[in-house]
Amino acid sequence: MVSRHSKRKSLARLALYPLLAAPRLFGAGIGLDLEPLPEPAPPPAVTLPAETEPGAPEAAAPPAINLDELYEAGPDTPELGAAPAATPGPVRPPISLDLLEELALADAGWRLIRVGDAPTSVVIHGSWDAVRSGELTPADFRPLSPPDLDAGLGLATVYGPRTAGWFVAGGRRLHVKSTDASIGFRNYSYESLARLGWAVGVARGVQPALRIVAAGQPVSAMNLAEFTRRAVARAPATDAWLIAGQVHLPRAVGRALRLAPVGGHAMNGDDSPENPARSFFGPVSEPDIWALLVIVAVRPASGQPAAAALREKVFGARGEADDGDLLIRAHYGVFLPPAPAIDPDAPFQRIWDQSVRSPQFPRIASVRQLLPDSTIDAAHVSVWAVGQVLPYDLYQEPELVEVTALDPTIQTEQMWATGATLVNEPIYERPRLLLRREVAERLVRINARLKEQGYRLKLYDGYRPLSVTQRLWKLHPDPRYLASPTVGSRHNRGAAVDITLTDLAGNELEMPSKYLTFDITSHRTWEGMTPTARANMNLLTQAMRSEGFTTINEEWWHYDAPGWRDYPVLDVPLWPDEPARWVAEGNHDPAAAAEIAEKASRGDTSVSAPETGREDGGSEPADGSDGGEDARRRTPWAAN
Repeated sequence: MVSRHSKRKSLARLALYPLLAAPRLFGAGIGLDLEPLPEPAPPPAVTLPAETEPGAPEAAAPPAINLDELYEAGPDTPELGAAPAATPGPVRPPISLDLLEELALADAGWRLIRVGDAPTSVVIHGSWDAVRSGELTPADFRPLSPPDLDAGLGLATVYGPRTAGWFVAGGRRLHVKSTDASIGFRNYSYESLARLGWAVGVARGVQPALRIVAAGQPVSAMNLAEFTRRAVARAPATDAWLIAGQVHLPRAVGRALRLAPVGGHAMNGDDSPENPARSFFGPVSEPDIWALLVIVAVRPASGQPAAAALREKVFGARGEADDGDLLIRAHYGVFLPPAPAIDPDAPFQRIWDQSVRSPQFPRIASVRQLLPDSTIDAAHVSVWAVGQVLPYDLYQEPELVEVTALDPTIQTEQMWATGATLVNEPIYERPRLLLRREVAERLVRINARLKEQGYRLKLYDGYRPLSVTQRLWKLHPDPRYLASPTVGSRHNRGAAVDITLTDLAGNELEMPSKYLTFDITSHRTWEGMTPTARANMNLLTQAMRSEGFTTINEEWWHYDAPGWRDYPVLDVPLWPDEPARWVAEGNHDPAAAAEIAEKASRGDTSVSAPETGREDGGSEPADGSDGGEDARRRTPWAAN
């Protein structure tokens, strides 16, 4: 039922349409005869429904309007598309105000695709008041695996709480802009593990109320507030919404967070360089960008429990509406060119499901807060109507097991716990080889078959915590053989192994090179290996492929479990008594903070620095062979 308040607002908006637009809106839209009439009749009076006493009979419903005469509906989904071409016919009866609003949206190039009318749940962690006041502590940060959220925004970190920055999430991808000045305010993307200090989002697979595509024809640019109002206009009236998707911003006006609001660094309004206890924002203004946009919108005076909870946790005690109508919080991630193409027939999250080898695979350069003066002229977004707010509890500790607990005949030697490593020092304090249970069970079956042939498996490495990869990368940032922690490696997922073969007595068989030899001799395509080494490598490869493991070219010993891409990055300590170690804590250092303040005093608003290293760490044969030319193709997935 349309409220008296919303009908008055509809009338007010209609009063603003110029008369010259009437032929375009009505004549072209629904096929009216546009011959001028000698004495046009005045418009019919609009009567608002009167308040009725309890038990009074309901007023008769207005005549139904045949939507098929007004719109071209899709084959399977009811949607608001373009109006059909004009056809001769009699003048039709007056159209309801709601339908006029829909026509106006269609005229502006908007396409609404109804998905479901049921309100959904969002998850939330922390509160804006804690962020604003600088009261966040390391204990307040919770781990998040990017596949947990279909969309979200907030404050997160990859390295540590004092490097935390804004993030946006959109379908298996999380993007965090670090506030660590010592590493150039790097942006962390893809599927690296993050820790949330403050966040709101929708869980993976939660169905939105509708999708909006505003890109089929030129759309007049509108500011952020107007875009948000239009986006929620057709969603269930829950007074709270989350909007996420791809947009084009003719003008992006934002704020870049450059000092994490942790440990007393408060967003207290005093941004003077002389105030060491403030979090600093760098102003950003940039034209003509494509971005991943996430918006939380709430009606400030709503009595709905979900809206009230979001108002408290996302906007805090100082929350103010942009114009008295909506509270709006928005973050955006800038797409590196080329921006992904909009596909009106699929949810925006589909852009992340492209082939990992595609040169069009989307990347994000930076994450910022979007301010009301920004304008939008194209969009492909999903709108969730919030009916319930739940505490964030999506992250699940994985089941990691020791392989030897399942099969004691599998040998182990944790070389990374010795000094004989790439960095000439141990990266594990104590040796322990863990894998996801389902991966370990595959090795047990392989070992059983090999023993029948007179061989056994010997495991060198398995699961590696992300914090270990962070430390390793700081010591030796070589993308040929090591994974950048901005991506996270296959070992970080507990779904990769470094492995070799022995005889039944435990003697290692000859292989192309020694383990951890990082040069051409470790490559599967090395032509200088002996026939015996090649035969043994192929025997191991055959055995591992019997359980679905795949290889990479650069390391004969490395194998990836089937479905490894679906596992999230982890940072669970190898031993229960070991705390998770956050490696980089750069900008809590006074010198780093002073650098930020000095840039601010010069009006330097730059916040990005070039990435060091590629987002890959190995290539794999695409045809199932042991090597060849296809094995040299690079993929943006890191192995070690």
